[in-house]
Amino acid sequence: MHVAARVRSFAVLSLIGLPPSVLAIDYEATADASLAYSGSHYESDVMGDDSNGHSNGSWAGVSLAATQNDYRAFLVYQYGFERFNESIPNAAPGDREREFFGGIASPFGTLGYGRQSSFYKQSGRDLDPFFDTSVVGFNGVFAAEGASYGLSNLTNAFNDEAVAYASPVIEGFSLRLSYFMDQAANTDEDYGVGLRYAPEDGPLVVGVEYLDSDGGDAVFGVGKLVPFDAVRVYGSIRWNALALGASYERVDVENEADPRNYTLLSATYQIMPKLTLAGTLGYLKDVVPNAAASPDGIDGEGLTLGAFYELMPRLTTYIAARGVRLDSDADTETYAVGVNYAFEFELFPGFGLAR
Repeated sequence: MHVAARVRSFAVLSLIGLPPSVLAIDYEATADASLAYSGSHYESDVMGDDSNGHSNGSWAGVSLAATQNDYRAFLVYQYGFERFNESIPNAAPGDREREFFGGIASPFGTLGYGRQSSFYKQSGRDLDPFFDTSVVGFNGVFAAEGASYGLSNLTNAFNDEAVAYASPVIEGFSLRLSYFMDQAANTDEDYGVGLRYAPEDGPLVVGVEYLDSDGGDAVFGVGKLVPFDAVRVYGSIRWNALALGASYERVDVENEADPRNYTLLSATYQIMPKLTLAGTLGYLKDVVPNAAASPDGIDGEGLTLGAFYELMPRLTTYIAARGVRLDSDADTETYAVGVNYAFEFELFPGFGLAR
């Protein structure tokens, strides 16, 4: 199971004339990685059969942080061992830089800038138990990383020159704002707005995320560099060992007759301390990236089932299977066995510096 990086966010203030205990600054430098590999067998009515081994979004990174009282500055860098997403049209071949951003967190919220995952992406990724395994693929065909069938390709993207702000949590509510500095000339900028409700230590998380893009290079993933807007409504709830999640996306792309509709239902159940069962059900409607070449697009239903077992702390194995039935009769099946090792260690112990 994919183990995401524990990103440390946040900042430093220097105040003159206060006691040394107030002026103390704590520094941290941490290296972390997710090493995920699998063997899989893929069957397609159109593309034929194939068996192979894959890296599942493996990466290594480093994070730096400096903290003083309630303020924390951070810098995060992640490098992928494979190109992060073959399906994104404007990703340069061999591009392996996943995230590179910095920012500051304070009692007034968290502000970051750089190449990073959008809040829209994060809200879908967190509901997908098979994210970055060999039973994913937003379009129904084989993929070795990214989102499951039932989530749009917007759940896969990393965004350059992104400014992201998350407000403090007040009574469980948090406002999330994004601004994407478009590199294309003579176009408007792209932005995102979201609201999340997650009471502290509560079992419920619900929210909504909205994206508006002029079709430039900042927010990508619809398969066309044309204007679009997208909204995701999502939620999850946990009862002891059982967790349920749901995501619905409506992506309205310019010059397409109907908005694209993506629905994902997910569930996990921890039947033993080290063994977790998982499943997702995906449904796509009116998703027609290329009407001339594929009149039925990639509409259909997909079911994924699997089990994750923790061999030891940070080392997890899984076995999973996925079947996708497309309206175009281009059905696919995927079977995979994989392993993920995630680690984190301090490059040097944190220490304080009093001025």
